Amino acid sequence: MPKDMSFLPEDYLERRAARRTNMIALTLFVVVIVVVVGTWFITGSQLRESLAENKTATVEYQEAGQKLDQMDELREQKAEMERKAEIAAVLVERLQRSVMLAELINHMPATVSWLEFELETKTLRRAQAPSTALARAQQRNAAKAAAQQHTAPRPPETRSTIKLVGVAPTDVQVAEFISALSTHPAFSNVSLQYSEKSKVQDAELRKFEVEMLVRSAISDQDLQPSRVPRRLKLDPMAETIQIDEDGRLILPDPAVATVPTDTAGE
Repeated sequence: MPKDMSFLPEDYLERRAARRTNMIALTLFVVVIVVVVGTWFITGSQLRESLAENKTATVEYQEAGQKLDQMDELREQKAEMERKAEIAAVLVERLQRSVMLAELINHMPATVSWLEFELETKTLRRAQAPSTALARAQQRNAAKAAAQQHTAPRPPETRSTIKLVGVAPTDVQVAEFISALSTHPAFSNVSLQYSEKSKVQDAELRKFEVEMLVRSAISDQDLQPSRVPRRLKLDPMAETIQIDEDGRLILPDPAVATVPTDTAGE
């Protein structure tokens, strides 16, 4: 008996096969729909998470950019303050002239006198003028670039020179004066320009000229003032006040002092 032979009607068999096929197709369709819907939900959730992370990263980048802008502004303000401080340092004398004169006098031998004193301050040029057309063009381009970048010019450098003319009994005192100034922290390049015989008020003296530079880096705070005892017996401004060898005042005894009386009306 053949295996494919059946006692059921053929139309029933065909309908059963069609139903089986439809069930399989429907099951596969449902499975595909479930997979598609699940994938859509998962993809949407991942997309929402990615958008949230992207938004958070964008906010963080914006905050970091604002902080960087603030840091750049602070750097510009700091650079501007430093430039202003440098310009102010050039305009304001770091070493006061009174302190400078006091140091010169305190390091001068007692037998040396001054006849002339000159203090000259010059502005140093940073660079020489270009000699070729190419160098001049490069200088102009550099100046334009600095102007576009709003770069402030740096303060000029200055150099202060002291020229001092004086007299002394011998060259020994002149040498002592130059030696004392050479070791002083406020002066440099101390040099003797000339030393010659000169007659001052019927006295044979040595007239000399000393030239030196004032150190621009030193200030009043860096300098320890020198104290030289004058050994004065009387104050040259008022003979009623005594001064001892240590520079202390000796006040007159009030019991001995006399009070002047007005006798004009008598």
